[in-house]
Amino acid sequence: MRILALTQRVPYVPDRGDRIRSHHLLKRLALRHEIWLGCLSDEGVDEEALRSLDSFCERHQVARIGGTRRLVQSGLALLAGRALSLAWYHHPKLSRTLAAWNKEANFDAVYVFCSSMAPYWLELNSHRVLPGVVDFIDVDSLKWAQYAAASSGLKGWVFRREQRLLQKWEKTVAHRAYVNLLVNPAEVEAFGEIVPGVRTEALSNGVDREFFARPEGRVPKEPPLAVFVGMMDYRANVDAVLWFTRQVWPSIRRAEPSARFSIVGARPTVEVMELSGLEGVTVTGRVDDVRPYLWDAKVAVAPLRIAQGTQNKVLEAMAASVPVVATSLATRGIGSPRGPHVEVEDDPVSFAVAVVGLMRDRSAAAAQVAAAHAMIADHHSWESSAQHLERLLQEAAESTTR
Repeated sequence: MRILALTQRVPYVPDRGDRIRSHHLLKRLALRHEIWLGCLSDEGVDEEALRSLDSFCERHQVARIGGTRRLVQSGLALLAGRALSLAWYHHPKLSRTLAAWNKEANFDAVYVFCSSMAPYWLELNSHRVLPGVVDFIDVDSLKWAQYAAASSGLKGWVFRREQRLLQKWEKTVAHRAYVNLLVNPAEVEAFGEIVPGVRTEALSNGVDREFFARPEGRVPKEPPLAVFVGMMDYRANVDAVLWFTRQVWPSIRRAEPSARFSIVGARPTVEVMELSGLEGVTVTGRVDDVRPYLWDAKVAVAPLRIAQGTQNKVLEAMAASVPVVATSLATRGIGSPRGPHVEVEDDPVSFAVAVVGLMRDRSAAAAQVAAAHAMIADHHSWESSAQHLERLLQEAAESTTR
């Protein structure tokens, strides 16, 4: 098949949720099919990223967004009553390139990665029918509803507006798609309540178990380390580490005075950087490789209070043989949301007790790691997810010729 893929970010480096998913799925599709990729970037694209795209794409076009353009487009969207998310990801250069490709190439199907890229597909669909498989990943409008619930004043008003407009857009796109994909059954159920009567399936995230596997003989360091990994300008991650350091970390330090906590991830906000002044807390900023931080840790924490979808940070910690303590929201998309593979706590006191317990009890930590390995082997394989996506794209392509 000749597949047009539309992604909101360059699918490389696979260091955040959306890039991890698009990178692994597209690279596996490219083993048997021709991929033409249209994507956006707000960071610039280095030579390493371009070489990666060259390795699996027949053609690729990266349009630069951000800065003044994004601010202007957001302002116009507010005046026009449009969702800010759609304005953020609009770029006329990408639209022109896709229109030219559509005249040149006979695409069999379109893989639309997230609802904010759907306008590009629907523009092309006005000229000829291009069957689309739309990967919503998670229910974005519900994430904005969570933001709104945690905010007040003007910010709360903006978030509620975005939730309402995005939900309307999700309904429009879902009815045009051949099939709608969500990252786990919980998201499928939530999406079905918003958009009933459309075909919707779960397409789970995987994890590269070989890449994250702890090297033989490497053991966690002393004094005990807890670690959080994530992009640190992302609102949900910022909220998570602020809550953890304010509500949970003091109890851990009282029980384990030598304990350390590392916040690992690029683009830390000012609020996050200020946490490095707390006893035992380190903010690393961007690192070339997160794996050594995981391998050195006795516990990985995922104290998310705002979350949709599947948390790759939890899967990666499990693959790295690090026991995990997480909130219920952080685990709702991971196999069984509760079980021997993860410690789930929402109360700060109970969360602290769980972290300290795993730092001290090597047998309990080992048992959780063993259960986690079994769970990700059964439920989180990139190979099986890519094969599932391939079947759906083939069905979509064949649907226009019946």
